[in-house]
Amino acid sequence: MQYAQLGKTNLKVSIMGIGGVPLNEMDFEATKEIIDFGSEFGINLIDIFMASSKVRSNIGKSIMGKREKFIIQGHIGTIIEADKTVRTRNLQETQESFENLLKELQTDYIDIGMLFFVDSPEDFHDVFETEIIEYAQKLKATGKIKALGMGSHNPKTALKAVKTGLLDVLMFSINPAYDMQPATDNIDDLFNLSNYEQPLYNIDADRDAL
Repeated sequence: MQYAQLGKTNLKVSIMGIGGVPLNEMDFEATKEIIDFGSEFGINLIDIFMASSKVRSNIGKSIMGKREKFIIQGHIGTIIEADKTVRTRNLQETQESFENLLKELQTDYIDIGMLFFVDSPEDFHDVFETEIIEYAQKLKATGKIKALGMGSHNPKTALKAVKTGLLDVLMFSINPAYDMQPATDNIDDLFNLSNYEQPLYNIDADRDAL
């Protein structure tokens, strides 16, 4: 396994990690099997995106006794609503969700605390110009998170956040079909061809251009 230094931290993370979303559909035995298998091959990064208590508890039990082997990326600003993980900018909800994350993982710290889904100018304001960023900085100051990060799908907002100097890590997915579109665009509309008067591309024309 190859490792790389993560952002502005001193953390050496495996270039492959375990993404938590698929674990939503798995029981404890399957969760532990995946984490053990990954660890056997040197994977040390686990991203815990979901807010589900069941999944968090399964991960916590799976890493019990070997917490130090893993770098955990836990998100700040997620709650469960109608069985879906959604963002919240409510300070009390944010605090309760993070404390539950620690409790369910049976740990007293998260290696990377990720401010969740900061895309639009409104998102930036609701995080970086409110008590949310103060809470995140307090988590870092008290050692409950070792590094502060943020997840985004919008280049302009991500750059603005980086320029604050507060972030150690930026998570930016690369998916041109969605991530490079304006933050206000509806992904379903983008793939509805009936919204376009002309084809999105012309194979023959593209071939002639070559």
